[in-house]
Amino acid sequence: MQVSAQKLINMVGCSHRTCEQCAAKYFTNKIKSCSILELTCPFCAEPNLENDPNGEKAVTYFSDLDILLKRVVTEEVHELFQSKLRDFTLEREPRFRWCAHCSYGFIAEASSRVIQCPSCQQRMCFICREQWDCQHSGLTCKQYNKWKQEHHYNKSVGAILHRSSIECPKCSHKFSLDKGGCMHFTCLHCNHQFCSGCKKPFLGVNVGCFEIVRFLCTKAIKCSSTNSYGCFSNSHFQQQFFY
Repeated sequence: MQVSAQKLINMVGCSHRTCEQCAAKYFTNKIKSCSILELTCPFCAEPNLENDPNGEKAVTYFSDLDILLKRVVTEEVHELFQSKLRDFTLEREPRFRWCAHCSYGFIAEASSRVIQCPSCQQRMCFICREQWDCQHSGLTCKQYNKWKQEHHYNKSVGAILHRSSIECPKCSHKFSLDKGGCMHFTCLHCNHQFCSGCKKPFLGVNVGCFEIVRFLCTKAIKCSSTNSYGCFSNSHFQQQFFY
């Protein structure tokens, strides 16, 4: 399909150009289903926002991208982008925490290890984000988890959530899980890809126009969608999940 030069738009952060219709489809899909860090150029995947420890590059890029998105996506999709951008900005604040009970976000007090959600008033540990219990006092988070295992600790809703959740091995954010699906997960907070079985990372390998994801996992033989090379077949899609 040929498009006039007047209908082409410039990508942010590189020299590539595309038509408004293609840009709208691409960014709409990315905003709805992916981490905000993946909202990069569809041609060169620039800029690389994962290697941006201070966040300065991300702030400038998303500010310019916001102007572009207002032009090409719907108001509903643009609001979703701004919501994800807000969460991304807040999570860079060292004292910011999501409540483990009601998913309310807040800035915790600087001197307290036990924090209380302003919305539901439930308490949790600032470090491990587990529901606070008197047994946790005087113990490190690792020691407390070991104590729970040794004593078969079971605490109503907290225990149920623990059995049906998974923790990102990179950023420690916890997510609720549904039954079914494959074992390839992508954390929407830090964009880390890992196996839900052994927590090992996935490594992408570009082959022509396709990206093969190596299943570096001790549970690979239990996955019916892997091929003889230990890689995903085209039908083995990764899961992306929300807290």
